[in-house]
Formats: sequence, C-alpha cells, structure tokens
Amino acid sequence: TADIGKAAMTGGMFFNPISTLWSLGAGIAAPIYNGGALHAQRRAALDQYKAVSDQYRGTVLNAFREVADALRALQGADTSYQHRLAAQTAAGAALRLAEARYRDGATDYATVLDAEIAYQQDTVAAISARSQRYLDSVALFVALGDGWQPEAGDARPASDAQPHSAIHQSPGAPA
Repeated sequence: TADIGKAAMTGGMFFNPISTLWSLGAGIAAPIYNGGALHAQRRAALDQYKAVSDQYRGTVLNAFREVADALRALQGADTSYQHRLAAQTAAGAALRLAEARYRDGATDYATVLDAEIAYQQDTVAAISARSQRYLDSVALFVALGDGWQPEAGDARPASDAQPHSAIHQSPGAPA
C-alpha cells in the first residue's frame, strides 16, 4: 500500500517487519485521530441535508399554494363571467322589450336609449370578465409549471367563439 511505500526509505527496508509495523500503526491511528473531524463533517453534512430538505419542502408547499390560489382565482373569475353573461342576456331582453314598447307607442325613445346603454355596459362587463378568466387560466398554467402549450389540433369550439362584431350588433340583438 501507499503507507508501506512511504515507510520504506530503501529497498532493503521494504521487507523489514519494523517498517511494516510502523506503517500499519500509523494507518490505524489516523482514523482515531481524525475522529473529531469526521464527526464534525458528518454533522455538517446532516445539517446541510436538513437545510436543503427544508428548502425543498418550502418550495413544494409554495408551489401547492400558488396552484391553489390560481384555482381559486379561476373559479371566482368563472363565476363572475357567468353572472356578467346572465346580466348581459337580461339587458338584451330588456332592450328588446323597450324597443317593442317604443314601436307600439307605449314608451319614449329615451327608455330605449337607457336600455341600449345598459346592454352595452353589460356587454363590456362580460367581455372584461371573460378576459379575466383567460388571464387567470394563464396564471394557473404558470403555477403548474409553465409547461402548457396548446396542441395544433386544439381549437376553441365554435359555440364558444364570438366574432368581434358581437359588440357592434344591432340594438336589441342577443349577444
């Protein structure tokens, strides 16, 4: 071994039992002498493991919190969108009723204009809520690991798509 090679100063001493014994004695004493250093190294390694483990646990818990927050926000945005859509539908019905009453001479045109304004405001609110729902969907994808990419075949269903002209419909037309 290397200890034997270091102990033998000349080739003749290489096979000398005293040289071998001295080398073996130094090899046995070294671990006892380094025992405090080895214990300190072990403790440092365990402390480092605990710190890394705690950091990992914190990262995982933070990731779960971010996903839960994003899901909660998405659920709230979806509820808001549904309410805004219902309000838009109701405003459209009120507008159609106001127009019919105006045609029958039962009301003045100011009532029709008020209904038109309410319908347009509810339409803008529904579009805003829908935009927020999309933003919250993106936030969820980011919280899940920023790895979502739509596949080439993924497209929005035609029933979900609204043309840009939906905002500029004729008065009283449902959205």
